[in-house]
Amino acid sequence: MLFVFVIGLYFACALVSPDFEDREEYDMAEFHRREGPTYMGAMAAFIVLAFIANIAATKEGVGVWGAENKLVIWMIPVAILPLFFRNRVVQLVCPIILLTLNIAFMVIFYPVIT
Repeated sequence: MLFVFVIGLYFACALVSPDFEDREEYDMAEFHRREGPTYMGAMAAFIVLAFIANIAATKEGVGVWGAENKLVIWMIPVAILPLFFRNRVVQLVCPIILLTLNIAFMVIFYPVIT
């Protein structure tokens, strides 16, 4: 399961990275307009996969993974909302909330890393 996570994360990172070799100018707003749904969808799919993996791990007796879903469940709508609402406020606030939830996740469940 962890191997699937690594592959999914790699593809999500590859989608969010523009190809800088083709252009002399970089219009990140245009990149986001054109490619945003792709990388936001990949991130949302990755979070849903994490939620499902946590459920599966809980059934296998990995207790802390089930508790992790208390935060992961809140990440799902925050990751999906920007796909449907192209409003600038939603496009800015949702990633900030998602970043905050991810930092909280690391502090709560993996304090040795922080």
